Amino acid sequence: MGRIKRRYKNVNRYILEGAIGEFASGLAPGAVVIDVGAGSGHYRGLFPGMRYVAVDMGLEQKSRKGLDVAADVRALPFGDACADAAVCIEVMEHVFDAGALLAEIKRVLRPGGRLLLTTPLCLGEHMQPYDYFRYTRYGLEKTVSASGLQLVKVEPRGGYFVFLAFHLRKFPEYLSSSSRRPGMAGKALKRLLNPVFTYLIPFVLLRFDRLDARKETTIGFVCLVEKTR
Repeated sequence: MGRIKRRYKNVNRYILEGAIGEFASGLAPGAVVIDVGAGSGHYRGLFPGMRYVAVDMGLEQKSRKGLDVAADVRALPFGDACADAAVCIEVMEHVFDAGALLAEIKRVLRPGGRLLLTTPLCLGEHMQPYDYFRYTRYGLEKTVSASGLQLVKVEPRGGYFVFLAFHLRKFPEYLSSSSRRPGMAGKALKRLLNPVFTYLIPFVLLRFDRLDARKETTIGFVCLVEKTR
């Protein structure tokens, strides 16, 4: 029940966690996995029985809690071919030189090692002022190919109806904050509308997403990338 509730409350996070869990399930026990741009290392629990290493600059939290290594992701402090796999979740849009980022990931991956890479497309600015780019699937193909890595597959994170469900959940917040009667009235309005826009509307919209075959309007992409042998 909790998993279903999370799906409607934040469908983007639900899709990301599902993709990471599927990626992790294909790795061998004891595999060395580097989470590049790990934030607080909140995906650690999805890699049980593996050597998960969280590395980031620590911009999200100054205490750097949850990190194993604090470092620039464009200069990873690891040896060549030391990792069996890597994940880079919603990071590339925050790195001004994506080529340097991917080159470092390629360097630390062993031959045949795989990278799970995700980037947003139809998502508002976040982690300002460190938000620089949005990548289409074609931009991802060009960028990954230029790094010498192989893009095995790229999948959209839902289509138009998933996009609507994700963004409409913020409607009560925006409405109450821009209300001419802020304060208690705004808070009451938000509490009244939240269940409708957080659960009821997404419950309906997500059932229509299969009708969008092209999925050109999407929250973002999930990419499986490989370092060729």
